[in-house]
Amino acid sequence: LAAAHAALAAAGDELAAVAHAAARLEPPAWLAGHADAGMRDRVSGLAKALKEAKAPPSGEPPIIFRAEKPPLRLSYSKLDLYLRCPRCAYVKYVLDVPEGVREVTDLGNLTHQVLQRFFERWRGDDAEGRPLPGVDDLLAMGRAAWNASHGRGDTPRVHERDQLLAQLALLFQRLHDPRANILELEHEIEFPYPRAGHVHTLKAKIDRIDDLGGGRFRLVDYKTGQDWKTLREPKRDDLQMGVYALAMDERYGAGAPVSGSAEYWLLRSGERGVVDLQVIDREKVRAKIDKAIDGMLAGKWPKAERDCRGLCDILDFPDGQAAPEPA
Repeated sequence: LAAAHAALAAAGDELAAVAHAAARLEPPAWLAGHADAGMRDRVSGLAKALKEAKAPPSGEPPIIFRAEKPPLRLSYSKLDLYLRCPRCAYVKYVLDVPEGVREVTDLGNLTHQVLQRFFERWRGDDAEGRPLPGVDDLLAMGRAAWNASHGRGDTPRVHERDQLLAQLALLFQRLHDPRANILELEHEIEFPYPRAGHVHTLKAKIDRIDDLGGGRFRLVDYKTGQDWKTLREPKRDDLQMGVYALAMDERYGAGAPVSGSAEYWLLRSGERGVVDLQVIDREKVRAKIDKAIDGMLAGKWPKAERDCRGLCDILDFPDGQAAPEPA
């Protein structure tokens, strides 16, 4: 109950600070002493972005919804957010207002770090002919990482530690293949993406790539959150796996579709969501990417029609209108 009250109080503080920043283009004085550093950064970033927005020559209030300048640097995350809520994408990627780190995001990052270190060790031991690490080693690495991520003054979140260890164990027992030839871990591929008269850059960061032999690959993306049906049964035009497929085509297929599988490993349930790399509808994936690029270049940043609980509420005024004038 005390934690719920604290969360409500923090939410009230942030709403008040955002309202002040939007109206006066500067954070309120009391925010400087607030204990939540993330809140201070978010509100200060918003105020700075609004203040630096250039006013038209006529001296009218600043128009903050502006088009992005090409060529664009794109990622799956940016494309996905734009397609879900363009205004949230504007606040995060154009105004560069940082998001708060949620517990689920923090846990996901920690899980990825542990798995990267574990499978780097696995790959090294396998190459050198040493005994391979087991589930006990993985869990020990998980405990060490969780302990290291909590300072002395932090309130221990035991449920988070237990969730981390449970997901690591489930991955090892149900999803891990000891015969796998791990090719890459946390691998980034940047490739050119022509659109609208410009050559943009699209970056894909793939959690893991396995070499299945014969020119075939397995792409793995770890999911630590809810095991949604869209992840258990990815469609042929799945945007994330589509971006990964385009990246692999560029890096390993000389532009031609590579073969193998793209898999979501759902760490809460131990299930896999699998789609054949050659079945992925690259034309539909490109159509989604093109829609996002065209919207960004045209300066179209509407708020999502459905309810959105993201950063878009910071700019809750009509599309294309001026930001609120300072009081």
